[in-house]
Order: sequence, then C-alpha cells, then structure tokens
Amino acid sequence: IGHMHFKALASDCQVIKICSTAAAGGANGSNNYFEIIRSDGKKEEPFGIVARKVINKGDYVRMVTATGGGYGNPLHRSISSVIDDVKNDYISREQAAEDYGVNLNEDLKFVSESPDRIAAQLTLNCLTNQTK
Repeated sequence: IGHMHFKALASDCQVIKICSTAAAGGANGSNNYFEIIRSDGKKEEPFGIVARKVINKGDYVRMVTATGGGYGNPLHRSISSVIDDVKNDYISREQAAEDYGVNLNEDLKFVSESPDRIAAQLTLNCLTNQTK
C-alpha cells in the first residue's frame, strides 16, 4: 500500500529517492537501486542513476526493485507468518529479528521474541480484549 510522491526538481541531474509509504503503523518500502559487483569482489555503492559506467568482463550488475510499504505494526505479525516469509526468501533471518522481533536458528526454528515484540503483543492483546 502506498502512493506516488511528486517533486519539482531544483536543478538538472538531481537524484530523488522515493519509497512506497506505509499505513497503520507499518514500515515504508525500499527504493529501487543498482549495484556493481566487480570481478575482484569489490562492491560499488548502490546508485539509482549513472551515466557511462564501465562494466568489465566478470563484473555483475545487480538490480534491486522496491518493496511496497507495510500495513500494520510488524511486531504484531504472527510468528508462523514470519517463519514462512523467511522460508520463502521474502525476508532474511536478520530481518525477521530486526524488523519483526522473531529470532530463528539456522534451521528456521523459533528461538525467542525480542522484548519490544513481547511488549507490542501484550499491548495488542489488551486492546483486543477491551473491544470484546
């Protein structure tokens, strides 16, 4: 869920980063970008626009496309859904821990929840019980 932003340029060749915005407490989406991985393993910084960049034999160009903005607090996402997201390569184990507060082992088995996730779940449970 998101919407397009428009901005008048102050000068020629200005680079603008636009990401999809979130709703209901979700996180904003990411930006599109390219990066070059040289044949010696050196990675050049991500960039959005570049002219006349030399690509040599053995170099790789990686294009990363933007993600949409999230809906709702990521700490409220179910543990099973977060595990499925990791299994399906939508997010990494590191993202599961950092963004969703779900710690998984190498076999993608649940290990623990972060203190922030536990607090968010308690708050959600209290709010849910108040509306019943």
